[in-house]
Amino acid sequence: MDFVRQQLPDYEPYRAWANFEFIADDGSINEVDLLVLTPKGFYLVEIKSWPGIIECDAGTWIRHHEGRIHTNDNPLLLANHKAKKLKSLLSRQPAFKDRRHRCPYLEERVFLSHENVDARLPAYLAEKVLLRDVEAKESRPERTGIIAELTRFTQADAPAHRNDRPIAKAVTRAMEEAGIPQTSPFQTTAQRRAPTLCAPGPRALRAPSDPSTTPSCPARAPHHAKIEASRLARAP
Repeated sequence: MDFVRQQLPDYEPYRAWANFEFIADDGSINEVDLLVLTPKGFYLVEIKSWPGIIECDAGTWIRHHEGRIHTNDNPLLLANHKAKKLKSLLSRQPAFKDRRHRCPYLEERVFLSHENVDARLPAYLAEKVLLRDVEAKESRPERTGIIAELTRFTQADAPAHRNDRPIAKAVTRAMEEAGIPQTSPFQTTAQRRAPTLCAPGPRALRAPSDPSTTPSCPARAPHHAKIEASRLARAP
C-alpha cells in the first residue's frame, strides 16, 4: 500500500480510497484493498503481499515459499466480482442520475506487492496482475508495474474515454452517497479539499470549518452499523 501511495500522482483528477467495506445489492459484504480513479481508468486493486514463487491455473494460485506449498483461490476472479458489485452500487447513486456523467467502467487488477515475489504466470495475465515498478539500472532493464498500469497511456487506450475532474467529483460524490467510509489516510489533495455532502461517506471529505455553514441533514444510520446489522441478520 505504501508503495502505491508514494508513487501515485497527487493532482486532479486522481482519487484513491483504501481499506473499506461495502454492502452489495445482493446483501454481501465486500472488502476492498484499494480503489483508484486516474485519467486512464477506474480500478479496483486486490493487493497480495505474497513472497516466493507463484504459479496458477484457471481457478487456483499455488505459492511456493520456504519449502511449503500454499494454495489460494484466484484473487483476480475475486477482484472481478467485487468490481462488478461496486460498479452497480455506484451507478445507482444520485451523482450519476442526472445523465451528465456516467459511472466509469470499473476494472479489476491484482498487485503482488512483495519485493521478493517470483510470479510465473501466463502471459494473458500480464495486463491485470502487476508487480512493483522498477527503474532501469546498468545491469537491469526497466520493469513496468502497477503504477505504470494505473497511470500510463498506451496507443491502445481510447483518449475519448479519459477521466477528467467532473467525473472524479461525481465518483467521489457517489462514494459518499453510497455510505462508503474512508478508513485510511490514503487521500489525494483534491479529496482532502472537497466539501462534505449530507450523506455519510469517505472521511476524505472535510466538514466546513464554520458549523453555521453546515447544511442540516436527516439522521442516517452509519455505514458500520448497517454492515453489523447485515452480519447479524445472516448469522445462523
